[in-house]
Amino acid sequence: MNQESPSFQGGECQDANALATSTNHTRRNVQGVAVGDLNHDGFSDIVSVSNFDSPEPIPLQPYPFTYGSPFDETALFVPTFVPTENPGEFVWSGLELPDGTLSVEINSADNGNGWVEVQGIGTVGLTPDGHVNRDGIGAVFFFTPDNGQTVMQPILGGSSYASQDSLAANFGLGSSLQGTLEVLWPGGVRNRLYNVRNFERLLFPEIPCSFDGYWSNRLEYETCVDTALTDLVNTGVLPRQQVSRFFESAIRAFNESQTVPEPSTIMGLGILLGLGYLSRKHDN
Repeated sequence: MNQESPSFQGGECQDANALATSTNHTRRNVQGVAVGDLNHDGFSDIVSVSNFDSPEPIPLQPYPFTYGSPFDETALFVPTFVPTENPGEFVWSGLELPDGTLSVEINSADNGNGWVEVQGIGTVGLTPDGHVNRDGIGAVFFFTPDNGQTVMQPILGGSSYASQDSLAANFGLGSSLQGTLEVLWPGGVRNRLYNVRNFERLLFPEIPCSFDGYWSNRLEYETCVDTALTDLVNTGVLPRQQVSRFFESAIRAFNESQTVPEPSTIMGLGILLGLGYLSRKHDN
C-alpha cells in the first residue's frame, strides 16, 4: 500500500466516492472474501460474507491501543464484553448480534482498455502423460501484451481467508489488441499460446510437452503435442477448432526456444559419417 497517498493522510483510509455506491463494511464482521470476474467485463468483482452485522443503535468503540498503522484511527470494535470493577475482569454485555450478510460488489470502469481471461485445466487422467490436477492449481500464467510488459499470476488453492478466489486469471492489455500467454505447470512443463486476442476468454489445457524440454529432434516434440491434443479433443476438453491454434503456437514456441537437428539432418549426418568411414576403410 502507498501509505503516503492522499487516501491515507491523517489515518483516512476510505474512498468516499467508491463507498457512496458500494457496501458499507463498517458494521460488518467480514470472515470471507473472494474475488473473480462475475460479469465477464475484465474487472475482478468482490464477494464477501460476514458472520454478524452490528445494528446502528449499537455503538462502535475505538481500540484502546494502537499498532502504528494508518488504520488505527478508524479501527472500531463492538463491545460484546465490558469491564467490571475488578481490574482485568470482563462480563458479557448482553448484546444479541444479528446474522451476517452477503455482499456482491461489481467492479467496473470505462477506460477503453482490453483484457483477456484464461482458465487452466490439468490433464491428469485425460492424457497418458498429464500430471496436473484438473483445476490447474499450482500453475503460473505469464501474459505479455504486444509491446507491453509481462504480468505473472499464480493459480492458488485456498487463495483467500475461509474462501477461494476464482481459478480464472485476468490480464489487462492496455491499448494493445493481443498478446502472448505462457503457462508454467506444476512439474516444470511450459506451454505457450500466441495471438491471444482482446476480450478473449479461453480454456488453456495442460499439454504435457514442454517447448523448452529436451527433445532429440522436432519430430519427437511434434508427435508429443499432436498426440496430446488428439487426446484432449477425444475427451471433450478442447474444441476441435482450437487444435491448429495450440499446435502452431507449440511449434513456434519450440522453434524460438531451442535448436535441435531435424530428422533429415541427423540422417544426412549419419550418411556423411558412413561415407567417411567407408572412404577411410577403402584408403587403408
